[in-house]
Amino acid sequence: MADLGHADSALAALKARYLANTWRFLTAPSGRVFPAQVFFLCMNGQTTQLSAEGTRYASVLVDITPVVERKVRAIDCLRSQYLTGPLARKMVEDVNGAAGLHWSLPYAEAFQPLYPHAYDSLPVNDYLMRLAWTPAQQQHARLRIMVADVPVDQQ
Repeated sequence: MADLGHADSALAALKARYLANTWRFLTAPSGRVFPAQVFFLCMNGQTTQLSAEGTRYASVLVDITPVVERKVRAIDCLRSQYLTGPLARKMVEDVNGAAGLHWSLPYAEAFQPLYPHAYDSLPVNDYLMRLAWTPAQQQHARLRIMVADVPVDQQ
């Protein structure tokens, strides 16, 4: 198993969602107490033949560029994760930078939905429409942001 802590957390969340939909807990006026959608964060942990179960393809990207400095500073506070200082910056550059790279997002969180998205017609989101009309030079200029420039907290 690649990462039992994250896997156990995901299973616990899915079991809680399932239990919330059983007759015992159906107390909401609508009869629904569970979320309509569940998203899984795409993890870039160890990848071996034994731990590469499932795809790591994100169909949902959230642009975190406006708050990436806050994320790096927050990671600096998580001593238990062993990803502080320059290593935190490298991880954000690698993981969050790669997630949005081909979509001109300097930094993105990548998610997979549990359920398929259903529409009445084929969708195109606002971001992709704006991207289609943005010159390549402008797209590339935006990608030059680097979290390595965020000062390391000295604690």
